[in-house]
Amino acid sequence: LLFAPGLAVGLWAHHDPAGGVALAQISPLTAGIAEDGPRDPDDLDLQASDSAAFSSQIFTNNARVALVAYAGGLTAGVATGFMLAFNGLVLGLVAGLAVAGGQGDALVRLVVPHGVLELSLIVVAGAAGLRTGWALLRPGHRTRTEALADEGRAGVEMALGSAALLVPCGLVEGFVTPLGLPAPGAIAVGVGLGLAFWGCVLWRGRIPRSTSPA
Repeated sequence: LLFAPGLAVGLWAHHDPAGGVALAQISPLTAGIAEDGPRDPDDLDLQASDSAAFSSQIFTNNARVALVAYAGGLTAGVATGFMLAFNGLVLGLVAGLAVAGGQGDALVRLVVPHGVLELSLIVVAGAAGLRTGWALLRPGHRTRTEALADEGRAGVEMALGSAALLVPCGLVEGFVTPLGLPAPGAIAVGVGLGLAFWGCVLWRGRIPRSTSPA
């Protein structure tokens, strides 16, 4: 729901930049990118207080997205699916236009340091919302109230955990991105954070082996 629409619209915008720019004007989220391109990390000169405020703003926005993705499960997953697809379309459109305009390097340096972890957490929050929506649609042998209570509890843990872990994303975007890291350094930071998160998921999320009595 997130990556497939993003990939499709990104490829289309890359091959048809004029159409991509026209589509980007529909939303204020993408209109500025269409006109001016992504910000150049080398031009970001934020003081410590500015970086802290920017980091807090980014965290608040990302946490809102994660919690909305989860709460959308109460609409049988429809709102969650729409939110994931919309964010994927915006990301793909921006990426497609940036690469077509020769600004792929700036996009990588600007987005990848925080984006790998950020998108991972949004996916997890979306999965929590869809889990809740599925419980409403297919409760199995339970009543819908029982299914919602069971799956909703686990979903809340996933969504709140995702929202809390968005703090590092805001810190990276507020304090690391303005350093103007070269593309390899930006990729190393982003992939490192992503691997740390998914490594923790695999480690802590393993189902314990059942022990048989001797």
